[in-house]
Amino acid sequence: MKARRLIGFLIATFFVLTTVAAFAAVESYFVIKDKNGVCKVLEAKDKTPTTIAGPFKTKEEAEKAKEKACPQSTYEKLKNKATEEFDKAKSEAEKLKEKAGPSIEKAKDAAEKLKGKAEEGIDKLKEKIKDELPKK
Repeated sequence: MKARRLIGFLIATFFVLTTVAAFAAVESYFVIKDKNGVCKVLEAKDKTPTTIAGPFKTKEEAEKAKEKACPQSTYEKLKNKATEEFDKAKSEAEKLKEKAGPSIEKAKDAAEKLKGKAEEGIDKLKEKIKDELPKK
């Protein structure tokens, strides 16, 4: 009696494990397009009404198919291009700022020296004018 129960239990366990393994092996990757027009890669057992490509064995294969099946819109392409150009211009501006930094400081120092010399010259001229004015 115990032997029959044990055999029955082993058969049931084997059946459950094979069923689970079979269902796990059947899942594949599909490319779907939702109602908003957004393409996604999903793991599923069967195709859905929104499936546009698949089934694929690996997620990487599905991602490649997604790129072909769902090209970016013109707006998205322009937006990405503008973002890239903005980042490029920003980095170039930073490089120019770093490069020009020492030159700007030198120019400021030179301007301060000239300003000091000009003030000294003005003070000398004021003294000279005071000395030359007739005294009352």
